[in-house]
Amino acid sequence: MIRIGNSEDRRGGRVEGGGRTGSVGSGFGPLAYEMGRYFDTAYGFTQFWEGGGTFHEVQGDPGGATKFGISYRFLKDLPLPSVDFDLDGILTWQDVRAMREEQAREIFRRYFWNYLTLDRFRGPLAVVMFDTAVNVGRTRTVRWLQQGLALTADLVVDGVMGPRTVEAAILADMWATIRDLLSRRRRYYYDLAGDTGWAKKFVRGWIRRTERLEAVVGGMP
Repeated sequence: MIRIGNSEDRRGGRVEGGGRTGSVGSGFGPLAYEMGRYFDTAYGFTQFWEGGGTFHEVQGDPGGATKFGISYRFLKDLPLPSVDFDLDGILTWQDVRAMREEQAREIFRRYFWNYLTLDRFRGPLAVVMFDTAVNVGRTRTVRWLQQGLALTADLVVDGVMGPRTVEAAILADMWATIRDLLSRRRRYYYDLAGDTGWAKKFVRGWIRRTERLEAVVGGMP
């Protein structure tokens, strides 16, 4: 689901990414971290950087048309009845344009938060996992998590969030796990920028997004 920004001001979005530059607003204060609100926090942070409801169709973007951080390419992997937003019986880029915010939110909850069983994790790690999965892909994110955990746990690195991976993540030092994930994320951006011409223009925004994510979760209980 690679998506890059559509202007010089939108460089923090998905890589599998443009979002806004600047600081996160007051919606990320302590009240956002109450029990049961972690999905709201993760979703709000990601939408800030993904540009919200702005429709993007960027030349050279492998993900195709994108809105709310959800690409046409990603929708093609989902059941048609759940993504036929213009109700014409087929999936096209027009369904991306027709997608409403509540529909996008449900996709993120079902196919990212629930798919990765993030309710099982402590809040800060769940938020990092969510934003990383949206930004670089779910399988890659789980593989990074497993690669870090496999240094001290007996895990198969297969990109699947199974019960052994969840258990290992719960038992591990959460802040060390977060630092490892974000380090792998930064290296990925720099490697991508070195290997892919279009990515050089956006790597600074991706790094800013990662740094801001680290700051946000660092202030969470």
